Amino acid sequence: MIFRFTLIAAGILAFTQPASAALSNLGIANDYSGFFFSNVNGGNDVEGKLAVGGNLTAATLNTIGFRNAHGTKGPSLVVAGNMVDKQLDIYNGPVKKTDTNKSYGPDVKQELGALNAGYGVVGGKIVKNKGWADLKTDISVKSVVDFDKAKKELSALSNGLANSKTNGQVIHENGGFTLKGDNKSLQQVFNLKATEFLNLNLTNIKKDATVIINYTGSFSDIVLAGGQLGQMEAMRSNILFNLPNAKKLSVNTFVWGSILAPQAAIYGTAHVEGSVIAHSLESNLELGYEPFKGNLTSPVPEPETYALMGMGLIGLALRRRSKK
Repeated sequence: MIFRFTLIAAGILAFTQPASAALSNLGIANDYSGFFFSNVNGGNDVEGKLAVGGNLTAATLNTIGFRNAHGTKGPSLVVAGNMVDKQLDIYNGPVKKTDTNKSYGPDVKQELGALNAGYGVVGGKIVKNKGWADLKTDISVKSVVDFDKAKKELSALSNGLANSKTNGQVIHENGGFTLKGDNKSLQQVFNLKATEFLNLNLTNIKKDATVIINYTGSFSDIVLAGGQLGQMEAMRSNILFNLPNAKKLSVNTFVWGSILAPQAAIYGTAHVEGSVIAHSLESNLELGYEPFKGNLTSPVPEPETYALMGMGLIGLALRRRSKK
């Protein structure tokens, strides 16, 4: 009897040891400023890497990859389909060890100094009109990015996050919407209506928390507009706009944070300081370099919670034993 109880207790104690939460981000797309499953017909500056699952028409693209972290490996551009190159510059971050996240915006390139040359990998045909980018067709695109796998994983992630329990308040005030947290949750979740992505003000969020801003309705056309104030700028690397059902997303303001919209065609000519993951890009949107650093896993219970669970299970085992 003592031996059996020891085994039970040992098993429970082993079970109740707190496991560390696995830090989850946006998978392979976390390495890219823009990650699109289909075509890109536009763009402006892309400060980090760009991945295109369809065709790329680079008529309005200027530069790619100048804010990649120092020492970054691999191509700054991946195109699964065909590409039209019109004098596109491809870089791979600064030559000297420099913090490429020290500042942001279109003037960052001036602050980084000399830049490493970058290159692109193209799976289809290349049409050049006085283009000078280093584009390689002898490297398998799938060996760099598996777009089919990424689409399945990121679509599943988006749908899963849409079911996250809301624990933040959405308050209509001052001509916009205040997203007020509880100042304690490590994952702060807000669920907005289609008309509420206007003049956002983020407040009362615990330091280092992950902020998920969901739209889970069926309206297919979402517009990000107005200003984004409060803690939006400071927490930009931990903010994710999750829009699993959107078919069209217009970015008409400077956005702080990453966007996950697997079904959406992206429009607008503003700037996103984060990663954009979507179906396609159909405008001259500028894509900043701000890798997502939030934790998208469920929080692990505190050690005290595990201890209480363990004691409860031991008591249950003893009661069952005494009834025999």
